[in-house]
Amino acid sequence: MTNLYESEDFNIISVYRQNSTSNPVDGIDFCFITKVQRLPLSQYPNETDVVINPADDRDFNFNCTKEEFIANVPDLIRSKIASYDSSFDGTAADPVETANLTLMFS
Repeated sequence: MTNLYESEDFNIISVYRQNSTSNPVDGIDFCFITKVQRLPLSQYPNETDVVINPADDRDFNFNCTKEEFIANVPDLIRSKIASYDSSFDGTAADPVETANLTLMFS
């Protein structure tokens, strides 16, 4: 499978839509689960799930095309990865199960 986006520090593999069970924020009742492969593989052998949600990411356009997503998400993902790393306590996170999610972009 081809990556959606490739950079020196991570690749975006796929993006899923997860419906929210909480109150919509600005009319958005879902979030994006972005499957990211951090690089180098020797240091980050597992995928990282980056959650983009309307409560935390108010400036992000959730009604976007694949091209708009790819153009606007890399800096947001870098920021979220840095935040994940700063709060990492050594416990690996369980990956988000995607079987019941809607594949948005791949």
